[in-house]
Amino acid sequence: MRHLLPLFLSLLALFAQAQPEVLSTATQTARYRINLAAGELSPISGGSASGRIESLQASIRYGELQLNYSLAPTDDEEQYYLTKLTASLNGQPLLLAPEQIKGDIGRLGNGGAKQATLTGLLDRFINLEGELSITLTAEQWGEFVLPLGINCDEPPTFTGKQRLPYLIAAGVGAASIGVGQLIKQQSDDTYNNEYLTAGSLSEAQPIYEDANNKHHTYLILTYAGSAILAVDAVLYIIRGARHQRRLKLFRQYCEDGRSLGFEPLFELPSGLQPSGRAGFKMTLNF
Repeated sequence: MRHLLPLFLSLLALFAQAQPEVLSTATQTARYRINLAAGELSPISGGSASGRIESLQASIRYGELQLNYSLAPTDDEEQYYLTKLTASLNGQPLLLAPEQIKGDIGRLGNGGAKQATLTGLLDRFINLEGELSITLTAEQWGEFVLPLGINCDEPPTFTGKQRLPYLIAAGVGAASIGVGQLIKQQSDDTYNNEYLTAGSLSEAQPIYEDANNKHHTYLILTYAGSAILAVDAVLYIIRGARHQRRLKLFRQYCEDGRSLGFEPLFELPSGLQPSGRAGFKMTLNF
């Protein structure tokens, strides 16, 4: 068991690395009326765009069936396609040998216009006549990139420290409104107790200007504080909603879909297995 530990750690490190996986799969079928011996091929339904497959068309050339199709470009240089062709005649599968399919089929480095040829059909099939269905399957392979910058090694967080700027902004907005209310009270007191009781116009004028300036200050602080609170609340809601989305995706891709587990394994003796075995079974889900 001690000698198996380095091997186990090596396998675990290998699986921990980013592995290519199927990002998307597209399938497109084109149907034709065919009489290969007479060189006749007429479409019944064409292969229009379907996912990453942009087109699929067939034609007869020198007694061979030539297929032209187009794939959408891959999203980056590390991605590639795995394509395969299947065909049926009058509802029955045509068993094509791998060497009969020539050209752009199998692993393809990028999208664009492709061409494949089905060869030796007259030699393999005595009478290729009737309704022909050709199906192209294209798998897009590459390293899966988690959305919203999610890293499976770092669960999304929205801690008290991350919330602190929003709380500070809310405090500033509330304090601004509170100070504005105090200044408003001072403005009202100056206006009611000093301006209205002044003995002359010359005495009342500076008192009025002081009360008016305080009132303007109250309005500025109130409007500014309200704006700060409104903007802060919107940003906090957006940040919280984004955190919930990231947390949901993290649980979906990093916890539910990609897990490593161990379970005991016991095998009792049987006719084909004269001795029993005991150990552990490792399961790794991607």
